[in-house]
Amino acid sequence: MTRAWGEGTGVSNPAACTGNGATWYEANAGVNWTNQGGDFATGTNDVSPAVSLTAGQSSGWDAYDITSIAQQWVNASAPNLGVLLKYDSEAIQAGNEVDYWTNDYTGTPTLMPKLTVTYQDGSHATAPTVNVSAPAPSATVMGSSVNLTATATDDRYWEAQPADRPSESPGTRRRWPTEVTR
Repeated sequence: MTRAWGEGTGVSNPAACTGNGATWYEANAGVNWTNQGGDFATGTNDVSPAVSLTAGQSSGWDAYDITSIAQQWVNASAPNLGVLLKYDSEAIQAGNEVDYWTNDYTGTPTLMPKLTVTYQDGSHATAPTVNVSAPAPSATVMGSSVNLTATATDDRYWEAQPADRPSESPGTRRRWPTEVTR
């Protein structure tokens, strides 16, 4: 979508138009779309690959790859104004109807929408560094006790493992809560 729009409150099945959100004609109550049906981008990076549906197919999940659209949101090259599901042809045809349920649909909970996000944040744990300043490199030490002077640094992050925090996904980065100096 290329324009802000109102969600509205129509929740019945079939949906009743309450007039307080987006419709075919309006982005918000009293505010027309520039083009009937909604204002949306049509560039190659603005459109997910087509999904073909067979007439009469049983209810189930449809998958839409919106990676290029979401990447624009992340890069701030386009605002996140939502995604529009649209027919290739808006011509009315018998049997040319697809129903998608919203999260408030309770008729068949398994048909409620879901969103699966797969991402990589590019971060990684930084290995600790250790600097031993005494004894000097190649020094010979003797006796039962040796004085050692060293410093160690790291990024103070650790990656959660299931045994550490069962509720977190493996690899979740957490910062150490305190700094320890010895």
